[in-house]
Amino acid sequence: MSWVPINAAEHTILNFVSKMGEGKRLTVLSFKKDRFVSFSLESGNILINESGFKHETITVSKEDLKKKVKDILATEFPRSHKVQITMKQVKN
Repeated sequence: MSWVPINAAEHTILNFVSKMGEGKRLTVLSFKKDRFVSFSLESGNILINESGFKHETITVSKEDLKKKVKDILATEFPRSHKVQITMKQVKN
């Protein structure tokens, strides 16, 4: 996928993550590609890897994902108008 307006990014991320299977990774990148957040499915929970203002890896349940995505977008992309969203197959 390509560039998505920041106000539609939360809905797009939640939509893709809900349909995502094991072995795939959804990545959200800033314009300069110096900050990213990736989402992957791991044993029924969502593994979130933040690399930008925060550098951390957390695991959240599907129920808590919506609030966490909103917080992450506000923290990692505060002045962004658009973000790039891509989904790739992860090699085992």
